[in-house]
Amino acid sequence: MKRISREYFLLRSLLEVEVAAVVVVVVVVVVVVVVVVVVVVVVVVVVVVVVVVVVVVVVEVVVVVVVVVEVVIVEVVIVVVVVVVVVVVVVVVEVVVVVVVVVVVVVVEVVVVVVVVEVVVVVL
Repeated sequence: MKRISREYFLLRSLLEVEVAAVVVVVVVVVVVVVVVVVVVVVVVVVVVVVVVVVVVVVVEVVVVVVVVVEVVIVEVVIVVVVVVVVVVVVVVVEVVVVVVVVVVVVVVEVVVVVVVVEVVVVVL
């Protein structure tokens, strides 16, 4: 009878150790699963943050390029307008100068002809 109770006690102790081992394995598996889930969540959050930062940087670069292109277009238009105005002013001034010179030459020729005619009339 003592032998049975000793074997019973040993079997019971062995069963308790196995149950404890199973509990430890289950706890370790749960902890590993939780750690893996946390790591996956952190990696997903980091990837999302990196994607958002890249998108923001790309949008900022596009905005800067658009603004620079607009500024360049406006400056080119301003330069073209200034050049056209200067060319028109120069052409108008040249035409006025030519007209004035022609008028002066004609007036001088008329005066010379009149003087010559008067001199010829006086001499004759």
